Amino acid sequence: MKKIYIFCLLICSVSLINAQQPAQFSLYMLNTYGENPAAGGLDKTLVATAGLRAQWVGLQGSPQTQYINVSLPLSIISSGVGFQVVNENIGARSGLTAKVSYNFIKKIGDAQLSIGAAGGIIQGSIDGAKLRTPSGDYNQGVIDHQDKILNTASLRGIVTTFDAGVFFKAEKFDAGIFSGNLTEPTLSLTSQKVTEAKLKRHYSAFVATHLNVVSSLTIHPSVMLRSDGVQTQAEISMFLRYNDNFFLGGAFRGFSKTTQDAAVIFGGFNLSSKLTLAYAYDITVSTLKSATQGGHEIALKYNIGKEFGKGKLPPIIYSPRF
Repeated sequence: MKKIYIFCLLICSVSLINAQQPAQFSLYMLNTYGENPAAGGLDKTLVATAGLRAQWVGLQGSPQTQYINVSLPLSIISSGVGFQVVNENIGARSGLTAKVSYNFIKKIGDAQLSIGAAGGIIQGSIDGAKLRTPSGDYNQGVIDHQDKILNTASLRGIVTTFDAGVFFKAEKFDAGIFSGNLTEPTLSLTSQKVTEAKLKRHYSAFVATHLNVVSSLTIHPSVMLRSDGVQTQAEISMFLRYNDNFFLGGAFRGFSKTTQDAAVIFGGFNLSSKLTLAYAYDITVSTLKSATQGGHEIALKYNIGKEFGKGKLPPIIYSPRF
């Protein structure tokens, strides 16, 4: 049991004090706007995505993430807008992020180049009552960490954050780069004590291709790189889509012994012409594999199915008085 408590304590310390990179999502290739605000509106229609993710199932305090985002084009001004909300719980730590975004879209032939930015708030908290130390006293409802640094109260704080990204989308090729927490804001968690956590700037890069195998079968390989400038994580994936409906694929997260995390099996299908259901199962390959049952992620993606925000600006009428 102490190993589980130490794991929860370490994961909270990494995620708030050292500002762990954002949560890993196995279905990232189906949620490009969730990864990069510059992807908003590039599908030329309103798109909404919602999902649930449970990582390292079986470990007490393992990461639990819920998210929803909506993006749509404003073709009349060559732009895209959107918003997203992400809630994450890791051990005694919880965080809620809410952002709105805007991106300018430039057409290059049949392709689109987009530059976007997002801003919002991050609300973070640590429940000191959920922390445990090897020397603490937790019998009969008593919570005594016997540690001068750890607090038994709940620490809460809120801070603003800003992101930026670039995304290129063509018929058979997608690519994007992104940077989050641009200003590296400091989150002050206050209660009986004050604890400050600096949210480190982080980066990601995404590349995907879309190739026709036969008339009813397409293949979609992709690569995602994430980094905070110190540590880097890579994920490579590929899936087959049949008749523009069913899809099945796999992925691997990690590129060395120290970064290997999981092998992923994922798939899904269209529930209707506008709604897609996707599911991913992570098979843990890191040293945590003996203590976890893997991970699960499920997502619903809604596409309104028609061009949105299209129109023409009214003509300029010049007044004869000037």
